[in-house]
Amino acid sequence: MGKVKLHWRTPEGFTYQEVAACLDISRTGAKLELRSAIPQGTMLQLESRDLHIAGVAYVRHCKPRGMKFTVGVEFLGGMEWSRPVAR
Repeated sequence: MGKVKLHWRTPEGFTYQEVAACLDISRTGAKLELRSAIPQGTMLQLESRDLHIAGVAYVRHCKPRGMKFTVGVEFLGGMEWSRPVAR
């Protein structure tokens, strides 16, 4: 569906960034595929020009999927996604 840039910080203060593949998206969240595991409860900054979204999200779950991880995120702060209108 598109690429999503992610930025997050661990409780120890380490900062990470990665580009994830968006596998699915809804109005209030998304399912992403990453190389890294991100603990449940982590707050993320995310941005996607492909999907026209930017803001903060909360990791609801992270599950291994082969050599990668599937991460479910919930959008926060009033951020919502909507399908682009065809022109």
